Amino acid sequence: RLKIWPNPATKQAMNFIGFDGKATIRIFTLNGELIKTMPDVNSGDGWDLLNNDSQPVASGVYLFVIDNAGNRRCGKLAVIR
Repeated sequence: RLKIWPNPATKQAMNFIGFDGKATIRIFTLNGELIKTMPDVNSGDGWDLLNNDSQPVASGVYLFVIDNAGNRRCGKLAVIR
């Protein structure tokens, strides 16, 4: 079972737990703008709440897509600064 913890994120990282093997995780704004791509992620690895330009993301709600082993899971996550 997939778990995003903590959600909402209020500190420096958010962890993705509950998938097998390596995954690619992509984070999008609600407008569909891709802000972060994380290839070759293992279950339990974290997102440092930085975008692809290494800048902190703003407070708000974001969409995530996790692709691994032919499976795709999508959902929402929140960041509170």
